[in-house]
Amino acid sequence: MPITDKTYGNMEIIQGSDFDIVIAMDDTHQWNDKKYRVTIVKDFSGTAFTGSTSTGKLEFGDASVSSGGTITNSTDSGVGNITIGGTTLDGSTRTGGTITIRIDQAKTALLPDDFDGYWDILEASPVDDPTEYTRQGQGEVYINTMATAPY
Repeated sequence: MPITDKTYGNMEIIQGSDFDIVIAMDDTHQWNDKKYRVTIVKDFSGTAFTGSTSTGKLEFGDASVSSGGTITNSTDSGVGNITIGGTTLDGSTRTGGTITIRIDQAKTALLPDDFDGYWDILEASPVDDPTEYTRQGQGEVYINTMATAPY
């Protein structure tokens, strides 16, 4: 039976454009001592594709929140970034808020016209030596080709 509170959303990316997706975390979500990474694959067999950062994967991230509540957002130039925002800080504990995933225009331009694949964002805890992993979002990826290049 499917879990009803799982975040599921498709990435419908216009080739050659920046792409953003925002995941709203519920008010009880605790961020402290966790890190986040996004991975896009063509299929679960690891088939290579143009635009990947390693064979069969386009991955980026490692945004994190320290055990004391300090946020470190990720920026992988020319690939994408993960931004944690809108959280509540109570003492040193962060709760609620959003996580924004951005894929840069330079990277979406490299993805093949016929690209269809899958994505997820994985939460790992603790930051330094993860032993617990939670998939916080997932879905399918579609590239919509661009007939008119931006100028």
